[in-house]
Amino acid sequence: MPLLHIVNRIRRELHQDYPLIYQKISGIQALQASCWVHWLYHQLRHQQRDLVPAMGPALLERFTDEVWPAFSQHWSFFETHQQQVSAWFVARAEVRGLVRTNDKVGHDYGYVSRNWHASVLVEGILFFRQAWNTDSEGPVDHTDLAYFEAIEHPDEYRQLGLGLGEELPPWPQAGLQLAPGP
Repeated sequence: MPLLHIVNRIRRELHQDYPLIYQKISGIQALQASCWVHWLYHQLRHQQRDLVPAMGPALLERFTDEVWPAFSQHWSFFETHQQQVSAWFVARAEVRGLVRTNDKVGHDYGYVSRNWHASVLVEGILFFRQAWNTDSEGPVDHTDLAYFEAIEHPDEYRQLGLGLGEELPPWPQAGLQLAPGP
């Protein structure tokens, strides 16, 4: 979900460069806005037509009734199991060097998946946890990005559920995916 990555990068890493209103966007608000934009783009692209104001209410109702509930369930699941999800990704992470900045010491953890959108990766890796980020001047945790990237892919969705020993919420029905088409 490249757009979610951009929004969360602004919220978590570049927040000092943006007005307070952007800094106060919550995780679920970022997810909902990103889902809406991706889904709307996907719908309009497949219909091969431009958005006209009259279409807005019907599209919003369809998104709210058919698409958002699944993502909302996943957000609730993630919040409830955040520590276990984070541990699952850390166990599979590629650890990048020891970070020493302002007497802070730690590692950057990255997760590699050949399925993920290239725009969220740095050198093929999604850095979901950074011990120190020079833009934010502190640690950054993007475990939610890793979770939402992983569950978009059937193999990783299954592996995550098995690894956590939990049944993940259902994924939206076919045709409701977030990724913009090729």
